[in-house]
Amino acid sequence: MIHNDTLLYVKMVSSEERGNQLTLASSFYIGECVNMAKEWAKSFYNSKAWQQCRDSYISKRTAIDGGICEVCGINQGSIVHHKKILTQNNIGNPDVTLKHGNLQYVCKDCHDKFEGHGVGNKKIKPLFAFDKDGQPVSLREIDNPPL
Repeated sequence: MIHNDTLLYVKMVSSEERGNQLTLASSFYIGECVNMAKEWAKSFYNSKAWQQCRDSYISKRTAIDGGICEVCGINQGSIVHHKKILTQNNIGNPDVTLKHGNLQYVCKDCHDKFEGHGVGNKKIKPLFAFDKDGQPVSLREIDNPPL
């Protein structure tokens, strides 16, 4: 369970550190404490296999398009996202966890829009509100286009 007061987003640039200097190849990543990961996933996200896979994917995306977000194509990518959500049942399956075909390099804004990934993000707007009669009213722009 994730509590809003325990969320942590750490800037880290690579698993390779040289003294106080960090290489610029990578980007945002949940550091060794992995507070945003579920308890059963922490050891995976701290593993050398994941760190190497993540770093190689970022390098690949950087070579292709400079590391632009694969979703919006505008912002700089900052998170390596698993397209197929990781579960306790598949976390040990390298075809799901470590294959580049299941990864996307995305910006934080796009990552937070994926189901279950925007926990604690105060920028996410509610999808509905209640009117004076207690009926739900959509707040989504798509349901309420400007006139």
